[in-house]
Amino acid sequence: MTATLVVALEVARALHAGDPASQLLRTIRDAGAQLYPMPAFAPGEPGERTFLIEAPPGSEAALCAKLLRMRGVEACYVKPQDAPP
Repeated sequence: MTATLVVALEVARALHAGDPASQLLRTIRDAGAQLYPMPAFAPGEPGERTFLIEAPPGSEAALCAKLLRMRGVEACYVKPQDAPP
């Protein structure tokens, strides 16, 4: 399942650069998750601060709760799976 992460601009730039000193990036990787920029990401646009996290099934909510306590994280939430009407 996918979680959405929104961070402050300075944190976003460090994540886009793959900064190995980023505590946020280490926390995501330690959880066995992968971080991806939004597909339509463009520098200087609002999407620059938004990322997708692919986490192991069942771990998304706990990872979001942990990330929400970190500096620079503005939002982290799990998008419900699509369901037929």
